[in-house]
Amino acid sequence: MSFLRRPARLSGSTLVVVATGVAGLFGYAIQTVAGAGLEASAYAQFSVFWAAVFLAVGSMSGVQQEVTRATHPGAPGGPAGRRLLLAILIIGVTAAALVAASGPLWADAVFADQGATSLALLSASVVFSGAVAGIAGVLYGVHDWRRVALVICLDPALRFALVGGSLLTGHVAWLPAAIVAPIPLTFFAALLLVVPRLRQGIRIDVATTRRLVGNIFRAIVGAAATAVLVSALPLFIGAAARDISTTQTGALLFNLTLTRAPIVIPALAFQSLLVVFFRDRLNHVARLTGLIGGGAVATALVVAVVCGILGPTVIGGIFGDGYRLSGFSLALLVASSGLTAVLSVTGAATIALRRHTAYLGGWVFAALAAVILLFVSPGDTITRSVIAVSCGPALGLLVHAAAIWRARSSARP
Repeated sequence: MSFLRRPARLSGSTLVVVATGVAGLFGYAIQTVAGAGLEASAYAQFSVFWAAVFLAVGSMSGVQQEVTRATHPGAPGGPAGRRLLLAILIIGVTAAALVAASGPLWADAVFADQGATSLALLSASVVFSGAVAGIAGVLYGVHDWRRVALVICLDPALRFALVGGSLLTGHVAWLPAAIVAPIPLTFFAALLLVVPRLRQGIRIDVATTRRLVGNIFRAIVGAAATAVLVSALPLFIGAAARDISTTQTGALLFNLTLTRAPIVIPALAFQSLLVVFFRDRLNHVARLTGLIGGGAVATALVVAVVCGILGPTVIGGIFGDGYRLSGFSLALLVASSGLTAVLSVTGAATIALRRHTAYLGGWVFAALAAVILLFVSPGDTITRSVIAVSCGPALGLLVHAAAIWRARSSARP
């Protein structure tokens, strides 16, 4: 009888969507708790360190993107797993060494009197986030959705607990460690998850370790540019905020983070899923990219209108007048998030099409344009921020769109 049938299992994509939603809620809750527990000026400092860490973490997510694309189920045994682990190790150690070596040039200026400690934490986040990204990429590539979902949820859940605990107990000085500690903890848990899958066998569609490292490196540079446009924006806006106080800077960064996250973060989190989705439908990539990108823009516009009308009242009422921005400024910041979300979609499409150079060029062009515009555009800090986060992604989209169109044209009979 029908009522005795076993309940339907969630599909792989549904599991990832649910896990990503849960992770997004944890991330959102962390920012909310930080805003509630810190004054706007203290939040500015919290946000700058957060941005530095997630510039590193976001950069290393390039490991996940290329490993996802290159990994397929395979026969047990063989050198694929060892080649993959070697490539991830080379990338992670090299990146951490570059951060540590360059740190004396900028750490004290960015982190004030906590430069040495912050630099050590940042270097650790590079190594372990690269390893976590590689593990997640393997699981994505072989469609092991249950383990992917666990990895997605674990890191932000641990961070919420540690950051919340630091704030509740009044140990604000522990916040940098609370931000970073979940990364190595997630690595050890994820390692236990991926070892059984490696024993079942995987196949890598890149012939040599050297070429795999090269592909991953290009993806990392592109991911770093992505991080500049998303998680690292507070770092650059804080540096460019010459005409406003620390409290006003904290308010701008808090509003930017809290209101753009529902659009940008899911788009970025779904990139690996989109890479697999596009990889399996290469004959329809251009049309699917347009449909998904159009949906992202429409969603951003709706959220922008809601935030413009209700945002200042809600944020000011909950977190205090120190965090309040005008509705018009808030709406413009949120609307710009649609362009970054579309850039994430087109980036996944270019990776699926093996247009790594175009993927890299689009994100790097967008990030460089955004940073330059942030410093040289006319107007106050808020106006320059809107110009930067709108025009930068728009320029990067042109690069990706051209590559997708060329791939579509070359595929025609």
